[in-house]
Amino acid sequence: MQTHSITVPFVPPSGNRKYPPPAERFELMVDRNGPVVVRELGPCWIWKGRRNHNGYGQIKYPGGTLAHRLSWVLRFGRIPAGARVLHWCDNPPCINPGHLHLGTQLQNVHESMERGRRHVCRREEHGRAKLTEVEVAEIRAAYSPSAAPSRFLARKYGVTKTTILRIVKGVLWPQVTA
Repeated sequence: MQTHSITVPFVPPSGNRKYPPPAERFELMVDRNGPVVVRELGPCWIWKGRRNHNGYGQIKYPGGTLAHRLSWVLRFGRIPAGARVLHWCDNPPCINPGHLHLGTQLQNVHESMERGRRHVCRREEHGRAKLTEVEVAEIRAAYSPSAAPSRFLARKYGVTKTTILRIVKGVLWPQVTA
């Protein structure tokens, strides 16, 4: 994905070189003939300016930098404190206000999981996992407060005593049986 940085000089009648206000700069950076990702919604309006590493449009304005948030503000007004501007179309560079809705971060996570945009690595798939399912089963089978205490197993498997106890109680790795 390419990022573009475009600056549009603006010379007001007074002769001072300044940039236009965010609303004017915003209009210069919109392609209203973008792809139709969700047929019922119509075409996306694609941000032609700079984008961040996740593909969201960026523009500096009082209170923020994300173009889809500015699109919401220009169309609907203030964004309530703690609210997020979410995409119905799941297209990060889209700034079409008809494709946007307010929600919480939790709603955003749930929507991304429902739509298959978020893969949550669990267990040994996770890049920082220290144990395999086989090792967890071994820990559960071997644990005994007297014969194989958590301190001994923690040293053997390179984890903490707390991790061993949480595995034994089924708090961690609940799907694995001994």
